[in-house]
Amino acid sequence: MSRGGRREDSSGADAPHTVSGLVTAAWRRHYAVRLADGRTIKCLLRGRGLGIACGDRVSVAPTADG
Repeated sequence: MSRGGRREDSSGADAPHTVSGLVTAAWRRHYAVRLADGRTIKCLLRGRGLGIACGDRVSVAPTADG
């Protein structure tokens, strides 16, 4: 999960498919994100350097285990 506007690989060649959403709840490194289609998914923030709060717009990428 990352905040909108930030991209680690600017070429996009190896970037996974991401979707945008709105953070609706936050618990430590776990977040609930509402997607544009109305679904709410549970997310886990990788790493420690980025602070996310309710109301932030984020981009999320699915993992191999869902």
